[in-house]
Amino acid sequence: MKLYSYFLIAAGLFSACQLGDKSIAQESLPLAPKIDTARLSLLFVGDLMNHSPQTSAAYDYRSKQYSYDTCYYWVKDYLSKPDISIANLEVTLAGYPYTGYPMFSAPDAYAVAAKNAGFDYFFTSNNHTCDKKLKGVVRTLDVLDSLKIEHTGSFRNIEERNANYPSVVEKNGIKLVFLNATYGTNGMPIPSPSVVNLLDSVQLKADFDKAKSLNPDFIIMGVHWGNEYQRTPSADQKKWADFFIRNGANLIIGSHPHVVQTYERRNGVPVIYSLGNFISNQRDRYKDGGIAYEIELMKSEGKTQIVSHSYQAIWVQKQQYPKVVYRLIPEDFKADSLLNSTEKAAWKTFVNDTKNHFILDSL
Repeated sequence: MKLYSYFLIAAGLFSACQLGDKSIAQESLPLAPKIDTARLSLLFVGDLMNHSPQTSAAYDYRSKQYSYDTCYYWVKDYLSKPDISIANLEVTLAGYPYTGYPMFSAPDAYAVAAKNAGFDYFFTSNNHTCDKKLKGVVRTLDVLDSLKIEHTGSFRNIEERNANYPSVVEKNGIKLVFLNATYGTNGMPIPSPSVVNLLDSVQLKADFDKAKSLNPDFIIMGVHWGNEYQRTPSADQKKWADFFIRNGANLIIGSHPHVVQTYERRNGVPVIYSLGNFISNQRDRYKDGGIAYEIELMKSEGKTQIVSHSYQAIWVQKQQYPKVVYRLIPEDFKADSLLNSTEKAAWKTFVNDTKNHFILDSL
């Protein structure tokens, strides 16, 4: 009996040890690392302009309404695919009478079509921001707000700027900060009490300091700069690029020259000096299109970086017959039979010029 009891006790102890060892072994196994990865895709285009012939082409005499939706027919899917699509809005939405160059006021339908096409965000600080004085600055922001299009660069007053600038956008677990400024406003005074961000080093230093205090994952500088129609960046652009990078910019997106300028990486930061015209009535070589630049951000273990970037050359078709119609034609356009021989040649010339001029690195 004692031997039997001893055997039971021993067996129990052996079983307990097994269970105990198993428990200890389980607790000591290293836990699989938790991978906290987020991704965000962004697409940038250049100048959205509206010359007088574009306004005329958008008018429907039967409905007595304006519509620009046709412009985006062939690129709508492309523009709406990224998480955030961003453009430089180089017109005011000051209401009737509508005007083109040199002082722009586009119909509200211009912004409606851009929204319908997939744009989420506009830079609004450029040399045409003050074309229609205070009404132009304020009404443009009113229209964008009514369409729920995010924006930065111009403000109704200093209080609004202080409250909403730098501009913060959070999506997919990634926190972006947008900054935006222009070299000037064509010599026109900024109408009080509105504010338009200018290339002022003292103010920009303070803006970058505030941006960094918001603990963003990525800081993007949208800048209106450079010399019109010059396909290479100026020394002044490079000087400003270095300033932005020193102060914390992770990406620099440029506009204003109305032609595509070259790309370079400065101290590890991609600089897109000029995206060119996204849509306009300018028809000369190099001016009749622009590029859409796309990046993908990845945030992992607290670090955010660009993991891929690419672009498409996009040409502006101006169909003449049976009526004038503007359409954006991407470089991978599959329905080129819809272009006449002159249009097809111009489209191919623009794509080839761009591909030979704007060369990305492999990251």
